[in-house]
Amino acid sequence: MKGFKCNRRPLSIFNSLRRNKRKVFSLSVSICVSITLIYLLQVIIDSMVYSFDLSYYNPSKAFSRIIPASPDQCIPQETIRQIEGHESTERVLPARVKRTTFSMILGYTEPPIYFLKHEDINYIIKKLDIKLISGRLPSMYSNDIIIDSRFAKNKKLKIGSKISHFSHYATKADSEYSSEEYTVVGILESNSIICIARGNEFLPSNALLEKGMLIFHKPDKLSQSNQLLSKFRNDALEISTYALEKESHENQIIGPRLFLNVVAFFLITVLTISLVSIITVLMFQKQEEFILLHAIGYNKIEIMKRAFLEVSLIVVTGLILSILLLSVLLLLLFTFYCKPDARPFVFLSYTGTLQALSIPLFVLLFSIIPIGRMINRIDSQQSTIEGSELL
Repeated sequence: MKGFKCNRRPLSIFNSLRRNKRKVFSLSVSICVSITLIYLLQVIIDSMVYSFDLSYYNPSKAFSRIIPASPDQCIPQETIRQIEGHESTERVLPARVKRTTFSMILGYTEPPIYFLKHEDINYIIKKLDIKLISGRLPSMYSNDIIIDSRFAKNKKLKIGSKISHFSHYATKADSEYSSEEYTVVGILESNSIICIARGNEFLPSNALLEKGMLIFHKPDKLSQSNQLLSKFRNDALEISTYALEKESHENQIIGPRLFLNVVAFFLITVLTISLVSIITVLMFQKQEEFILLHAIGYNKIEIMKRAFLEVSLIVVTGLILSILLLSVLLLLLFTFYCKPDARPFVFLSYTGTLQALSIPLFVLLFSIIPIGRMINRIDSQQSTIEGSELL
């Protein structure tokens, strides 16, 4: 019978999977749920990081900030002169800074509100490539404020809305603004969540600089500017640069990201072992079929290809289900939770994709080992069966 191949119905993979449809379905669903869970967790972390980018990182690429740590302190005039005269400095603006709250997918960020002289507002708008999509700029000697479009949506504000309370101050020195009411006169659009209000117009710039300033660096001078400002760090001054902001908020996110990576590693390991074990049991239940195929002329390579194709179909089915489920869940999460309040949301997570795809990949790779060993023992198993039949 060697070389003779009879009825090929045993090679019908779909018939084989249909006979074990409950196990195949449970395996596919397990793969689907695993991929979905890992990807969703990573999307949440990436969305939080994106929120930090909009609130902190992006503005600090264009300028740095120095403010006194307490209301009875000032920025020394010598510090101001060194910064203004440094080769990396393009311009220094007097500014007071407050922080408000902005809801993200989990928790909130604290984007800044800058109180500037009327003559400096156009400069910062140009430097940050901000577009005024509706309304107008603040008028001189007015309590006007222009706000980012995402912030407006997040806080349910529009042109004409009044803002009289801010949730967080940059320092106690800024509490003088807390009793004032500001009118929203314009909506902004940019790559940063930023709000700008009219500041003190009556004091000279030198006096205002002692209470806070924004330092704009020249093109390609970000690193030199950060190094300069780092020399002035002390308990009396709060200094914010791109390097410091990034370090600070990376430290905030490192805990959740580490936790997620540990959870992902645990899930990938446990689920891979579990799924490979179930698939191995399923394949061992088909030993007689493999022995029969070998007896009628199919070699071990052909049988191995068939077994691998069956496992591949199970994994691919789980992967397709996970893509469909993720598409629905992400769309629902964005449409009904993030979009109404303009919460930053990341659909495509590269890290999440790599982690999620590692499950089906590992299942395929590690399933080959026990299945291959089983198929390699077909000769001895076939001899045992033939011997028992002779007896």
